[in-house]
Amino acid sequence: MRPWTSLAALLACSLPRGARAEGPPPVSATLAAQLRLGAELPVGGVAAPASLELRRVRVGLRLGALRGRLRGALALNVTPASPELVDLWVEYRARPQVLLRVGQTKQPFSAYRLGRFTDLRFVDWALVTRAFGGARHLGVEVHNRGEGGRWEYSAGVWSGAAMRAAHGRGVADLYAQPVSNPSDLRRYDPPAALRPELTARLAYHRAGRVAWDLGVSATLDLAPVVRRDLRVAVAPEASLRAGPVRVALTGYLGASDLARAAGLGLSWGALAELGVTLTRGVSLGARYAAVVRGAALVEDARRDLSESAATPVGPDQEHEVGVALDGRLRGSPLSASADASWLRARASGAWRDGARLRVQLQVAVP
Repeated sequence: MRPWTSLAALLACSLPRGARAEGPPPVSATLAAQLRLGAELPVGGVAAPASLELRRVRVGLRLGALRGRLRGALALNVTPASPELVDLWVEYRARPQVLLRVGQTKQPFSAYRLGRFTDLRFVDWALVTRAFGGARHLGVEVHNRGEGGRWEYSAGVWSGAAMRAAHGRGVADLYAQPVSNPSDLRRYDPPAALRPELTARLAYHRAGRVAWDLGVSATLDLAPVVRRDLRVAVAPEASLRAGPVRVALTGYLGASDLARAAGLGLSWGALAELGVTLTRGVSLGARYAAVVRGAALVEDARRDLSESAATPVGPDQEHEVGVALDGRLRGSPLSASADASWLRARASGAWRDGARLRVQLQVAVP
C-alpha cells in the first residue's frame, strides 16, 4: 500500500463493521500542499525580492455511503497565515443524472474554474477568476457533473456572499473596496441573511479522436452590493482536444450597478489556454488572459473615489501572457511546475508593465 493512502485505510478500518462495504473506503483522506518561489520584475522600476511561500496546505476528508449515492467533503487550509474553511458539503444522488449538493462549495461558473487547482499546468489560476469567479458560496445545487453523457447541467441558489476573498471579487478592486474572508477560521463569519444569487450552467461534450466541448455559465445576483458585486455575469466557453493538444477558450461578460449614476457598468474578460503533452507526465502550456472595465464603470468609480477619499481607482485593464512547464511523476503525488508571464495593467490612464517568474513544488493526495 502506498504511504499516502495509509491514513484513509486506517480511518476506514476504524469504522463499525456494519458500516464497511466492498469497493472504495467510506472515508478517505486528502492532502494538497504547494511550496512556491516567485519573483515580480516591474519594468522600469525596482524589482521586488524573490519570495518563498508555503502557498497552500489543504487537508480534508471525502465521505461516501449508501453505495456511492451519498457523498461529502471537508477541506481546510491550514497554512499559519490563512487558516480557513474551504469546502464543507454533502451530496445525494437521487437518481442517475440528478445530484443534490448542499453546503459551502464552488459555484459552477465555467469549466475552467470547476477544475482542481492541483491539475493546472500553470502555477495558479489566471487573473480572470479574481473578477469573475466562481467563488465558494453557501448554497444548494442540482447537477449531473461526473455522471457521463453528452449533456451537463447545473442550477443553484446561493447566499450571494462569497465565502473566500481570492475569487469572484466583482468590481471591488476597481472601487478600492476591501473584501473580507468570511471563511477565516480565526473569525468565521457566515452571512447572517440570505441574499439570493442564482446560477445556471449547460454544456455539451463530444468524445472521439477529436473531442470538443461547448458550454455557457451564468449568475444572477438578486441583491448585489454596490461597489462590489456583479449583478449578472455570463461565461461562454469552448474546448478542443486532439491527440496531445488541448485548446480552451472562455469569455466573460458582467454588469454591475453604478454607484454614482443610474444604470449598469460593463466588465468583460477573456481566457485562452493551449496545452501540449510532450511525454507522459510532462506538458507545456501557454495562456492569454484579460479583464477590461467599460468607460462608464471606470468614470463612476473615479467620481465615487474622488468624493469619498483620495484613494485612486483600481486597474481598468489587466492583461497576462504566459508560458508554463508542468511535470508529474507517474504513480507519485509529487509534481513540479514553472511559469513566466508578462503582466500589463492600466489605472488612471497610466500603463504599468511587469514580469513574473514562479516555480512550484506540489504534493496532492489523491
